[in-house]
Amino acid sequence: MPRISEIRKRDNRIVPFDQSKIGDAIYKAVRSVGAGDRTLADDLAAAVTLFLEKKWKGTIPSIEDIQDMVETVLAETGHTEIAAAYIEYRTKRARIREILKVHKDDPQGPEVEPGSHRSPAPWSKAKIVAALVKEADLDIAVSEQIAASVEEKVFKSGLQRISTALVRELVDNELFERGYAAKLARQAPIGVPKYNLRQVIFSVDAKEPYSFAKDPEDIDRVVARHILHQYAVEEIFSPEVAEAARDGRIVLHRVGEPLRAYRMDLGAFPDECFADDGVTLKLVRLLRTASKETCVPCPSSPALLRELGLLAYRSRALAVTVSDAAPLPDVPDPHSPAAALHYRVELDPADPVSNEAAIAAGAACYARGFPVSFLLAPEAHPGLVPAKVSLNLPQLACRSGRTQLGDIFGELDHAFGLAIKAQLERRTFLGMAARASDLPLWELLGAEDGLFELQDGTFAIGVFGLADAVKFMTGKEAFGDHAAFGLGVKIIEHLAQKTARESRTLGLRLILEETRNARIEEEQPRRDARLFPELKEVFRGRPEPLCYSPGVRFPPQAPLDPLTKNRYLAQIAPFIALDGIVDDDPELRAGGAEVLVSLLEESLSFFGGRAMQVARASVKEK
Repeated sequence: MPRISEIRKRDNRIVPFDQSKIGDAIYKAVRSVGAGDRTLADDLAAAVTLFLEKKWKGTIPSIEDIQDMVETVLAETGHTEIAAAYIEYRTKRARIREILKVHKDDPQGPEVEPGSHRSPAPWSKAKIVAALVKEADLDIAVSEQIAASVEEKVFKSGLQRISTALVRELVDNELFERGYAAKLARQAPIGVPKYNLRQVIFSVDAKEPYSFAKDPEDIDRVVARHILHQYAVEEIFSPEVAEAARDGRIVLHRVGEPLRAYRMDLGAFPDECFADDGVTLKLVRLLRTASKETCVPCPSSPALLRELGLLAYRSRALAVTVSDAAPLPDVPDPHSPAAALHYRVELDPADPVSNEAAIAAGAACYARGFPVSFLLAPEAHPGLVPAKVSLNLPQLACRSGRTQLGDIFGELDHAFGLAIKAQLERRTFLGMAARASDLPLWELLGAEDGLFELQDGTFAIGVFGLADAVKFMTGKEAFGDHAAFGLGVKIIEHLAQKTARESRTLGLRLILEETRNARIEEEQPRRDARLFPELKEVFRGRPEPLCYSPGVRFPPQAPLDPLTKNRYLAQIAPFIALDGIVDDDPELRAGGAEVLVSLLEESLSFFGGRAMQVARASVKEK
């Protein structure tokens, strides 16, 4: 006789037939009346199976068909009391299933309720099974067991309405009790606690860092970044990298914006891309969704310049950096849209004549208060630059124990390896988000005519707090002691050599650059001082609030004029990409364009082309 191998569930799914489940249902009725034991229940279940195979030969019975057969077998074998208990149990569960409604009041809840978020949906054990298979990657048999256990608890509770949040808690508890901790992590919800969300909206607690000028879009952005930050830490980065970021050895920049690049440089694009025909605007508007900063060659058209400025003005999250400042038609009016642009002036120390127009235009903008970065021209435009990973040099110095010089290099190497691992993990994630036309980065990276190739992108490793690390190790300020400053140069040269070697080994275009970020410079010292109280020695005599020195520079209060600072900076410049050679100095701005022009022209002689080239070539060879 053909054996029954499958049954049809209430949601029309076809699942394997399991006689033990019939035995379980009968045994519950047996226990309720005290009329037998598990052996009797199993014998009756076998009889039910025999009758099913006779009646449903060659077809698939449904759950209702099986339950009808159980009632029939119990009655015809003289077990009327057990049959009555079974019918009562079946009727009660059917009534509960009919009146129980699921409402979705938690956007992180499992997909128990289909469609509308407002109208309650009928109870469905099948949706729990589907969620476990999809979200927790469990096989269907285990998912059925967990869903059945959850359903049993819900039905026993007597509730007529239940939220998806409560359903998820019951499911999570089952996963935990059954030893599926890893599976539980896969489907764990992420979100913003109500307390913190209230702070974001209303700023009810001045101690929390939510004191920004708010509009609905800002609030949406902050909440989205908070959730994406959690996702990135748990899903994009490995536990080793995430732990290093939590304890402060490395800083993962823009973790809450994993789908956006740190910078996109269009300097290598053909000139025709920047004609005054709307192509540039289309280009930048596309990049606006995927980058915090877009570098475009300065357009020759004043009209296009105004349009780009208007785009920057309307989008506070976007800084459009205009490179090659020489052809600027006029210094913009401070009240014009173009004032929102950040001017990027690239200077070539090896060719003084080529710098004259750029210096003049940039100095005029700087003197009038516009944001201007005076940069040493890069060897090649970096293209796509995903968010960087920075090394916390003061903390690494503390971890070295201030014992032997080799210890600091050991700490640097370990942290550098973690930073590289983080960038490789980030590259993998970006590639996954660009592999199909319905994914967010397809048009930017994946399509045949995409703007960038991910394998050609530049991945930045940043450093900050160099002067503080040196002071901790030597007890002396780098600007006041030749040996202390020399140690700082050795640290950066060592990292530059690591960058060059890893670039060749991994086939990954890496760049070492300084990190200047006011928030990091203020927050990290407070965190690090709790872990390493001895770090407070570094800040003795400095004014509050305590801050790490920016990038590879001296502390702001260092008693040095801008020209002398650049003399020191020129000794480090061959090994690292600098964030400009002129700081934002109110006194320097007040001196006028002539003073700045003089400073730049004399400073560029320190960054002489031959010395820079020799040092960089030496790093690459090593």
